[in-house]
Amino acid sequence: MDADALFWLLSQKNFFRYKTGFIVSLLLIFGSLFPCFGEKKPVEEFPKHSPRAPAGEGSPKHSPGARPGEGSMNSRLSLLEELRERGEFDLKVVGAGEKAAVSGKSGAYVEWIYGEKNGDQWTSFSIGYSTDTSIKLITPKGEIEISAGKIRLFLKPSVSVFAKPGEKSKLSETVKRIVEEEKRHLTFEEYRLDEGKTYFARLHSEGYHLPPRPPSFKPVRRQNTVLQISDTPFKEGKSGSPITPKYKNWKY
Repeated sequence: MDADALFWLLSQKNFFRYKTGFIVSLLLIFGSLFPCFGEKKPVEEFPKHSPRAPAGEGSPKHSPGARPGEGSMNSRLSLLEELRERGEFDLKVVGAGEKAAVSGKSGAYVEWIYGEKNGDQWTSFSIGYSTDTSIKLITPKGEIEISAGKIRLFLKPSVSVFAKPGEKSKLSETVKRIVEEEKRHLTFEEYRLDEGKTYFARLHSEGYHLPPRPPSFKPVRRQNTVLQISDTPFKEGKSGSPITPKYKNWKY
């Protein structure tokens, strides 16, 4: 509809009697005079994301709550849930794993520390190494693979070595190098899970809190299921061996 038609329409006596026709006409006029008026712009589409895959084994171990790798590893731990009521059960480790730097022996899991001791107590120590890959276990429910971050070890040292600078004894090259670099007397202790050896295990739930979040701004409590493994039987939920240094200082 052009401008002449608009003037003709407004000049009609009965025009205002037909309000509906007036409104429709105005819409038609504006649509013809301004084609871009009311035009819809295409909606921008964002790419769709596939569901997040479980994190891999090499993820950091000290993350709070749902730690990397926890999703897949929790599903494997869930196979053992019905053993929780039993309390303690036996398991064995599968695979020789890796060679330990202090003793030179192989273990499915290896952890070693070094530092200074006063009698049986450490005055200071550093963790030289700990396995951070998954390990395979034979349990009453079959074979499972579990991340090192989902276990807590209660073991006596497999090896304890005292070394001093310039010593010519049969020490590993790693021990000699550290002693020479530190230039002081040091004690080295090594912890291993050995293939074929029977260990004692139980499921345990660790509690922790997430930071406050709106709307309540109160800390949120969560639980993380872990597998405790000991070289001695558990009595009333406690092992006769101490927790290894790595897991003793575990934090969420």
